[in-house]
Amino acid sequence: MKIFMSIVLTISMLFIVTIQAVAVEYKPEISGNFENGNKAYIDVFELEDEFSDDITEVEEEIDTYQYNKVWLRFKQKLNKSDYYYIKAQYNNREYQERINYNNIALYL
Repeated sequence: MKIFMSIVLTISMLFIVTIQAVAVEYKPEISGNFENGNKAYIDVFELEDEFSDDITEVEEEIDTYQYNKVWLRFKQKLNKSDYYYIKAQYNNREYQERINYNNIALYL
């Protein structure tokens, strides 16, 4: 995770320095976010009582996972209506029960 952040920040800084040398009206916007936590998959179903017509809703936790999500966006306005941006995103999920669902994703 630290290596990924270092790479993203290094690439961003190199990009910023290169653009600064070329552009006169250079006003970039840099934004990002870091999230981590736990989420649960819950199944809700109805359970009928055999002796009466009562229906009860039951919630059952199926699985939980821990996640980390980091993204960084660099945005530069070209003129009044046009701009470009570069966004890098890193996702990591580790499931408790279904370990074959674990994944790491990197988007550029």
